[in-house]
Amino acid sequence: PEEYARYARPYDLAVLSEAQGAPFNVVHVCRGNNMLQEVADYPAHVFSWASTDPTNPDLNQGLEWVSGAVAGGIDQAQALLDSTSETVLEQLQAGFQQTGGRRWIVAPGCSILPETPGEYLTALRTALVDKAQPTS
Repeated sequence: PEEYARYARPYDLAVLSEAQGAPFNVVHVCRGNNMLQEVADYPAHVFSWASTDPTNPDLNQGLEWVSGAVAGGIDQAQALLDSTSETVLEQLQAGFQQTGGRRWIVAPGCSILPETPGEYLTALRTALVDKAQPTS
């Protein structure tokens, strides 16, 4: 954290200063063992990270640290490549439990790989649309 504060933080803040007027900006904190808490005060609307990685904070912890929204909750490698759509939907449900569905953008922890089965993404979309529908 000390080295990051010294060598990276000033440059991060310089870039974010230039983006200050943007209507929507996202800070992505990449990889495992990330230092989300070290950047949680950055001026951004959303913070994105691999929240399913056991070495990183989960979505609930992230919400405690950042003032904006959080993005993540879906493992882009294990759940979206090596599992089933049921695993993806379990992660979606876990995200709802961690966030209460507030200040949360459902997203993978990093880029969605091209070989991701489309049916997994469709299952996520369907579950979210169904959840957004009012019940009678």
